[in-house]
Amino acid sequence: MYQPAVLYTEYAGAVSVTATDSLADSDPEDVLLATEDTWWAPANQSGSKSLIFDFGAGYYYNAIALLGRDLDGVTVEIRGSTDNFSASDFQIKAPTALSAPVNAGWLIAPGSTVRYHKVIFSGFSSDFRVAHVCLDQIRPLPYLSEDFDPDGFDAAGEQLVSSSGVYVGSTLQRTMRELPLDLGQVTDSEYAIIAHWAENRLRRLLPYFFLPEQWTYDTAYFGWNKDGRFSAPLKDGVRTVAPMTFVTRAL
Repeated sequence: MYQPAVLYTEYAGAVSVTATDSLADSDPEDVLLATEDTWWAPANQSGSKSLIFDFGAGYYYNAIALLGRDLDGVTVEIRGSTDNFSASDFQIKAPTALSAPVNAGWLIAPGSTVRYHKVIFSGFSSDFRVAHVCLDQIRPLPYLSEDFDPDGFDAAGEQLVSSSGVYVGSTLQRTMRELPLDLGQVTDSEYAIIAHWAENRLRRLLPYFFLPEQWTYDTAYFGWNKDGRFSAPLKDGVRTVAPMTFVTRAL
């Protein structure tokens, strides 16, 4: 059985991001957006590179999730400061290798309530890209009623066969994974978290990070629900959350 969690954030308009350096046409502030079509990348592979988040006031989180390209194996460190790293500079998360086999990974990050947070990357390739950085608090979900089926996938494309019946290859458009999320009956405290998630992400058709097991950080999936339906009727004093389907990339 898995005890999953979800992770998502909506940064306030006052949040700003600066970088050590940036590849041409990439913007560090794009990492505030939960999308894959915009991104930040460092100008080169020389040494470590940093993103500094200025939240305008003290900001607390307990996890970091990253979306991008070629993230697997990249080392991530987080440091905090009260004065934009002039005199104040302390470690929040020790350097840790990220596990991101597809396009996303996450780490537990015991946060400190300070204004400035620096995310430091090292050991990355020339293809390294960061599309979104989510710094927020984990929202635990109840145990799943059944396995979330991490090995299933749906490959969309076409097998190519010549007019004479000779197989000549295939064209692959995309390979997606649909994970069934069956939360079943939940307590009032569990439903309070689910209701916040439903109101802030599902109702608005917004993506989020799904963490299959909140006690480890081996896996993270970035995606969205297959449709906009959500229901959790109350019957005999117990809420039952209707099964949902989470869609994510498999390649």
